[in-house]
Amino acid sequence: APAAKMAVAAKDDLKFMVDKRTSRKENAEDFKAGIRQYRRALQKPRTHPRVGSAVMPFKVFVRKRPLFEHEVQKGEYDTVTCVDGLRVTVHKCTMKPDLKHMYIAHKSHYVHGVFDEQCTNKDVYEGTARPLLDAALSGNTATLLMYGQTGSGKTHTITGIVELSAHELFRRLPTGAQVLLSSIELVGNQCYDLLNEREPLRLRDDADGLVQVMGLRHTPPMRGPDELLHWISVSQRSRKSHATHVNACSSRSHLFIRLTIRLPRGRGATDQSVLTFVDLAGSERNEDTFWHDTDRIKESAQINASLSVLKQCIRLQTSNSSQRGSFKHVPFRQSELTRLLKDSFTSPAAESALIATVSPTGTDTEHTLDTLAHATVMASTDGVTRTDHQDVPIGLDEQLRRGTKSAKTRVIPPNRWTAAEVQEWLAHVSEGYASLPSGTDGKQLVRMSEIRFIQACRGDAELGGLVFQALQDQVRSINQTKVASAKASREAQIEHKHQQAVKSAGLKYQKAPRDVV
Repeated sequence: APAAKMAVAAKDDLKFMVDKRTSRKENAEDFKAGIRQYRRALQKPRTHPRVGSAVMPFKVFVRKRPLFEHEVQKGEYDTVTCVDGLRVTVHKCTMKPDLKHMYIAHKSHYVHGVFDEQCTNKDVYEGTARPLLDAALSGNTATLLMYGQTGSGKTHTITGIVELSAHELFRRLPTGAQVLLSSIELVGNQCYDLLNEREPLRLRDDADGLVQVMGLRHTPPMRGPDELLHWISVSQRSRKSHATHVNACSSRSHLFIRLTIRLPRGRGATDQSVLTFVDLAGSERNEDTFWHDTDRIKESAQINASLSVLKQCIRLQTSNSSQRGSFKHVPFRQSELTRLLKDSFTSPAAESALIATVSPTGTDTEHTLDTLAHATVMASTDGVTRTDHQDVPIGLDEQLRRGTKSAKTRVIPPNRWTAAEVQEWLAHVSEGYASLPSGTDGKQLVRMSEIRFIQACRGDAELGGLVFQALQDQVRSINQTKVASAKASREAQIEHKHQQAVKSAGLKYQKAPRDVV
C-alpha cells in the first residue's frame, strides 16, 4: 500500500512537472530575455556572507556543469548563474496561476565556494580536495563527499578529483610512507567489500567509540598512482547501478574510496591517516521514480533516509563545533551511512567537504533547487537565501531586440523593500551579525547613515562600513539600470519619429543595424 501511494504521488508530481517544463520551453525566448536582464542588473556588493572565509569543520561547494549542445537542440537554456564565487542563483521560470502571465523567481543560495561552467576539474580540485590532501599528509582524517542529481556532472567531477589527488599524493609522499586502498559500497543498510568479491561487511563500535568495519580488506601498499587508479576503477565497476532517463548507468548506492596513509615518524613508529572519497547515490527525477517497481521504490526511500540523517548530523556537528555550552546530540547511529562517516566528523582536527553538482537546464530547475536546499542546510547557510521576483511580459524578447525596453521588470529597488526583505538582505550581507529593529523597511534603510550601520553591526566599524557600501552599490546599480532603460526608450522614440518622417517624404525607410540585446 505505501508503495502504491508513492507511485500515485509520483504520477501527480510528474504531470505537474511536465506542465511546468513544457511552459518553460514554449516561452523560452521571453524567459531567456528576462534572465539576461537580471544578469545585467546583478548587484555585486564589496562584502559577502562570511561563510567563504570562516574556519569551519565542514565546507560545502557547488559546481555547475555546462549546458550541452544536445540539450540546446532540445530547447533547453541556462537557468543557473554563479556569482562572486560564493553565490548560486537559480532562475525559476514559471507561469502565474492564470496561465497567461509569466514571472521568474531568482533564488540565490550561498555556500563556501562556487565553481561555474568555465571551471575545470583542476580548478575544483585546487579549491576543494587539495586542502584535504594537505590535511591527510599531515596525519589528519580528511573526507570529500560528492552529492548531486543523476546527470549533473557528479561522476565526471569525482573521477577527475580522484585522479588528480592520486598523482599529487605520490608526488608528495615521504620516503618510507605507504598508501593502502579499501573500497566499500553501502546498499540500503548493508555494506559490501568491493575489492573482495562484494563480501558483506559489518559495522561495530569499539571501546573508544570508533566505528570499525569488520572483515574489510586493504590492498598491499600501492606502488604508484597508476596502480592505485587501476584498483579504484576495479572497485567502481563492481558498484550497483541502474539505467535512468538521463543516465544509462546511475549509481544506486553510496561508494567509499578509502586511502590509508602510513607516515613514518622515526625509530620505527608510524602515524596513520585516512583520506576518504564518498560518491553518494545520485538522486533521480520524478519521471524515473514513476517507473520503479516496489524494490526500487524501497531502495530510493532508503537512500533518501540516509541522506536526510547525513544532513541532520552535519548540521548538528557544525553547530556543536561553532558554539559554546550548547552541545546537541548528533544521531550518527540512525544510519549506516553516518556511522561510516562518524570518525570523519568527530576525530580531532578532521577536515571534511562536500561538492554538490547541479544541472543548468530549465527542465532540472526543481531538482537543482532541491540539491541546493540540502547543500545550504549542510553549510548552515540556509538562513541567508534570497528570492527576487521579476515579471516577464509576453513578447519581452522581441521588445528587447527592438531596443524599446518598454517591459518593466520587477527587480525591487531597496527603498521599496518590505521589513521582511530588509531583514533578509541584512542577514545575508552580514551573515546574521548585524541587527535592526524588526519594523525597519526599505525607506528607512536607504536614509540610514554609515554610523547607524556601524551601530547595527555592534560597533564593528569595518563590517558596518562594508554593509553601508553594499547598500550604496545596490542602489547605484538599480539607478544605472533605470538610466540605461530610459536612454533606450528615448532612442526608440527618436528612431520612430525618424521612420515616420522618412515615410512622409515618400522615401523607403531602412533601419540602421543594431546590436541584439
